[in-house]
Amino acid sequence: MKVLVLGSGTCVPSRTRNAPGYLVETGSENILVDCGSGVLRQLTCAGRTHLDLDAVLITHLHPDHMADLLPLVHALKYTPGQIRRKTLYLVSPADLEEYFRTCLFAVLSPPRTFRLEFLQTSEAVRLGDCRITACPTLHSRESVAFKVDSEGRSVVFTGDTDYGVGLVDFCRDVDLLVADCSFPDEMKMGGHMVPSECGRLATEAGAGHLVLSHLYATEVPEAARVTQAARAYAGPISLAEDFSEYDVGQSGKPKTWCPDQIDRGGNP
Repeated sequence: MKVLVLGSGTCVPSRTRNAPGYLVETGSENILVDCGSGVLRQLTCAGRTHLDLDAVLITHLHPDHMADLLPLVHALKYTPGQIRRKTLYLVSPADLEEYFRTCLFAVLSPPRTFRLEFLQTSEAVRLGDCRITACPTLHSRESVAFKVDSEGRSVVFTGDTDYGVGLVDFCRDVDLLVADCSFPDEMKMGGHMVPSECGRLATEAGAGHLVLSHLYATEVPEAARVTQAARAYAGPISLAEDFSEYDVGQSGKPKTWCPDQIDRGGNP
């Protein structure tokens, strides 16, 4: 199982960090976790294609986490020479189907050649070789963290959240923990974790590798977040970068490459 960071940023536009989005690739499934503005282009820049997506998991209905849902469905309907047949699964803690019906389908007709299946997070979801579970988080009225288990490996995406005991239990023994680290310790804001809390979460949960993501730009150097997290967690820590790729279960340095390294055939 591999995780590709498509967006390590936030709602604030950045030249280096796209809005949140992560691609999970397993033996049988391609799963997008969050779909913020620009994620669809990031997917293409990474040498992947929207046509291969099997499911999209949305941690909560804030724009920076789901703004590209409309462009995604639009692209799946109208990519020249491609007729999608397979179902696209949309998993969310909120009533995403109602959002599509009242907002998106007001400007874009529902797809006719493939089905959108809306699933809520109250029960585990099984797709191919994956088991997807969710845990309520301390951010918005309906926000969750997601865990993807596949072939003996696991990854948790906390989404936007504050530190909470329930999250510790949910992250227990996870191989890769991608955590909301919006601000450095000295700028703590409710509803988001700071590095020391991310480190505490990773330690208490026994996580194998901590990745700090959802990073707001501040006057504090970004490297300080790794230092602050390391005071609470002795394991490997990475600062997420767009286009970083993690081999889940491996603690080595992530593979990182730039979009201009892709050849004309779309291969990295």
